[in-house]
Amino acid sequence: MENHRGLIIFDLDGTLFCSDRATVPAMQQVFAEYGLQPPTEQEIVQYIGPLEDEFHQWVRSLCPTHLADEILEAVLQREHRLLSRSGHLYDGVRQVLTQLRSVVGAMALCTYASSRYATEVLNSHAIADFFDLIRCRQSPTDNKRLMIGEVLQHLAPRPAVVVGDRAVDIEAAHAHGLRAVGVLYGYGSAEELATADALVTDPAQLPDLLLAMLCEAAPDS
Repeated sequence: MENHRGLIIFDLDGTLFCSDRATVPAMQQVFAEYGLQPPTEQEIVQYIGPLEDEFHQWVRSLCPTHLADEILEAVLQREHRLLSRSGHLYDGVRQVLTQLRSVVGAMALCTYASSRYATEVLNSHAIADFFDLIRCRQSPTDNKRLMIGEVLQHLAPRPAVVVGDRAVDIEAAHAHGLRAVGVLYGYGSAEELATADALVTDPAQLPDLLLAMLCEAAPDS
């Protein structure tokens, strides 16, 4: 199916990349090394996807005050090392990106992750070249609505669809009049993603769904 028009905007963690395999052991290992009770996997996963600031504040809150900054930095350093070793793309993601890249006008990544984090993930897992634009969170004032707005300003192809695993992805898409696909294999629950225009349980479902959405929304040529 030839299309060569339209824009797909992807989230990163919980949508393309399974980051808990890096973040969870990083935090649990460092806490154990400092003699602290490590949080459970379920507790840590709740903080994957929302703003990094919230994760950082939470980590500090679990630490002795005089060690909070030191432990947080140790967690982040350990996580960074594990991104390429333990973190991985969800099964089928590379095939999805390859298939879509050949038939849509443009693809972008819009993530709350820092540039350092995103660069390590994209380069170590060799998916950077799939994207025409990569927008990471750069300041405390950045939010998904603003960031997706900037992506839309820089990339012309329309219509556009957003793919993500958190409510902020869905809300930001709708704020710009875009359709949104929620992925249930990520970190957001079905309840959190209830307002998505469509839901998928496996990356393999994305190409046909996204191309159908783009075709439905495209003006007649």
